[in-house]
Order: sequence, then structure tokens, then C-alpha cells
Amino acid sequence: MTIPKVFISYAHDTEQFSDKVLEFSNKLRENNIDANIDQYEECPSEGWPRWMENQIEDSDYVIIVCTELYYNRIKNFKTKEGKGVNWEINIIYQHLYESCCNNTKFIPVIFNDYSTTKILKPLQSSTYYYVDKVKDFRKLCNRVKGIKNTIKPPLGKAVGDLEKTGDKIVEPKDRKNMFVTSMIDTKLWDNAKWSGIAYIFDKKDNEPPVMAFVYRNEEMANRIFENWKKICKDDILNELKISIIEKKNIGKKDGYFVYLTSNMEEVVKRAEKQGFYVDESLYAIISRFTYMEIDIFKNNLAIFKKQIQDKKEFYIAPAIVSDKKEQFKIDDILMNLKIKMNNITFVNFEDLTENDLEYSVVLNSEHN
Repeated sequence: MTIPKVFISYAHDTEQFSDKVLEFSNKLRENNIDANIDQYEECPSEGWPRWMENQIEDSDYVIIVCTELYYNRIKNFKTKEGKGVNWEINIIYQHLYESCCNNTKFIPVIFNDYSTTKILKPLQSSTYYYVDKVKDFRKLCNRVKGIKNTIKPPLGKAVGDLEKTGDKIVEPKDRKNMFVTSMIDTKLWDNAKWSGIAYIFDKKDNEPPVMAFVYRNEEMANRIFENWKKICKDDILNELKISIIEKKNIGKKDGYFVYLTSNMEEVVKRAEKQGFYVDESLYAIISRFTYMEIDIFKNNLAIFKKQIQDKKEFYIAPAIVSDKKEQFKIDDILMNLKIKMNNITFVNFEDLTENDLEYSVVLNSEHN
């Protein structure tokens, strides 16, 4: 798909407003739209007037940030202020004049704190977007990319035809998107047979600690980590959420749950960069957890927490344990699959509420 090119025309109002426009342009670029504004340029070789004209001519769309100052430049064109935006407005008006106001190029947008009455008159009949609103920003991106926000369904049967064929008329239901995502491939995890957690500490204390996920099936364990490595950003896996849920057991050993699921904030960011917006969707995520008892003579969890506080990061890696032996194996091949993490949550079992993702651990514990 061709990447659409967009030029943003606006009037320099305040420094804060210019920063807002820059943030808007950067956000478009993050969504695979080649947005351009004057703030990206220091001194164009062709000079500013020719540069502005070239941007308007060469862009697929021109987005006009509608403000009172921009609107008033039309009336105050005789002043020496705002020569750049006056030049752009003249070129825009000439385009609209030559096309007999058949507008397919110029798109008015509004930030929330500005009035719709300040849209240029030739564009007041055009569709405009409140780009501070996620829904409107999504619609703008889809329009620029040529993606329809609503698909027209095919024609159904007429009521008379329905009566003849005996078909029933079904009332349309409200539309909702179901956004399903998971860092847990259920088939792989079921076959890998996750058995627990082990820790590896550097004797020289130079490297961050390693949290090893112990499995019984080496092939499936390798595939889990190979898939995770593919979505690492800057060598860090941000889309996996790990929680340690500590639990006091009266009369028994203390222990903790290790809870794994998707970091929805990071997953949504990646989805939106790919053009899928989930602001009005239902979410379905998959999680896994296991329970570990604490050895009173060697509290590895306490050592792990202390090293994380010092190092600010840790690794996860696969480890293998056989069905016959309880000693786990983690060789150089497995360590090549290790992944860096810089985020983990520690929470007490008693502090979990229904609003926490980890609350599923409480519900399952009550049923067991």
C-alpha cells in the first residue's frame, strides 16, 4: 500500500500551540502517514514560498488546522504578519477555485478548544475532525489511507420476498469489536508443560538475574521464546506482563504465584501503529500462572527482588526439566533465547481487587 503524503497548514499562534501541532504531526507519522510541517525544516533550499507551494502541490492531502488566527488571516492579508500562512491560504483558495469547489484534497481539523465556526468558508461544507478525540483521529487516518470507516453491506431480501420464502427478519444488533490478543499461545503452552520458576544469579554480580521458566518439552519451550523475541523492541519485551503475587500461608510455607499475561498498554500501542484502533472494543486476553513455595533456608525470591532493585532489569529464559529428574537444565543454547525485561509487578495476594488483572488468581484459588 502506498504511504499517503500529507501537508499540515496552520497559523503560528503560541509556542504551546505549535508544540500541539508538532505532536499531532508526529502522531500521524507514527500511524504510517507521511505528515510534513514547517517545523521539520530549518532552511529549505528552494526558499519558504516555493517550499510551501511544493508541499501543497505534491501532497495527497492538505490538513488545515482551523483556528481563529488562521481564519482571520484572510481578512488581514494586507498586514505584514503571517506572510507564510497568507501565502498558503492563497494557494488553497486558488485550488478550490480551479476545481469549482470539488474538494478532494483539503481536510479541516479542529483541536478541542477551538470553534467550528472558524473553518474557512469554502471548507465549511466539508467533513471535519476533532483530532483530540481518539475516534475522530482514527477516522481521519482511515480517510487519508483510503480505508472506509463503515462498510456498506449488500442489499438483503425485500420484506415480501422474506414472507414468501419463510425467512425471518432479524433486528440488527449494536456493533462491537472484539479485540483478542495474547502473549500466551495456548497450544504451545499446553504442550510445553510449564512446571515452575527457577533463578540464576551471577556469582560476580555483574549481570542482571535470570528468571527461568521451567518447562518439560524443550522444543515447545524454544518456540515460545523464539516467538517472543520477534516482537521485542530495542531488545526488550514490553508486551509481556509478569506479576509476582506473594501469599502468606498460616501453618504452611509462604509462597507466591507467578502470573503471566499481555501488557495491554503496549499491545494497544502496537495495534494502533498498524492501523487497528481498540478504543471502543471488548478485550479478551489469556493468562497463565503457577504457584511456588519459598524455601526458608534459601529465599531466592528475596534475592531476585533485591537484584532487580539494584539492576533495574532482568532476563527471562527457558529451562528444561525431565519427567524423571527434578534438576532443571539451562545450557548455552537455551540461554541464547534469553530476553531482557525491565518491568515486573510485585503485589500481595490479600491486596488484589476485582479491578486487577491478577484477580483471576484469587478466583481460581478459591475454587481449588
